[in-house]
Amino acid sequence: MKASPLVLDSYVITHFSFRTVAHEEEADVGAMSQIKAEDVTAEVWYAEHVESALRRRVQILIGLSKGSEVDYNYAFEIGLVGFFCIDETWPAEEIDALVQINAPSLLYSAAREFVASTTGRGPYPELLLPSVRFFSRGDDMVPESAPAPQAAARGRKRSSPEETLTAPKAEPKKRRVRHPDN
Repeated sequence: MKASPLVLDSYVITHFSFRTVAHEEEADVGAMSQIKAEDVTAEVWYAEHVESALRRRVQILIGLSKGSEVDYNYAFEIGLVGFFCIDETWPAEEIDALVQINAPSLLYSAAREFVASTTGRGPYPELLLPSVRFFSRGDDMVPESAPAPQAAARGRKRSSPEETLTAPKAEPKKRRVRHPDN
């Protein structure tokens, strides 16, 4: 086994909202609910460090699509920000693809565990986010470019999960930021 050229230095949960949704039928308490990929929304933002192209910040916002909450007895939305370093020996032309595919995947796994843990303490079955991919098969393996987080907070309509998680889109918008260690 080899170490990844992308290192997650740290991450924080920046936003979490959670509530149970009234359901007329009795839930099977104790059984885990596997969420369908088409019921998940995810938006991703990328930023490059102002002083080093080998340091990146990636932000992800994950939730259930509108209307699907009743199928799972819960509604939730979780936002995470991760700070990453790239091995200096990694080819420069492959850095963006490495970050755009692997960074949101790492943050998504952390969100999966947090959602499962939180819903596991609720009155209904624990929720498990599905395995997803942040690229499309083929030549253009680029995740969707999402608007700045402020636009999402102002009520911007979210993309469908199929577009968000798998459709090839334009190159993600990059911003230069300071890494928390500097």
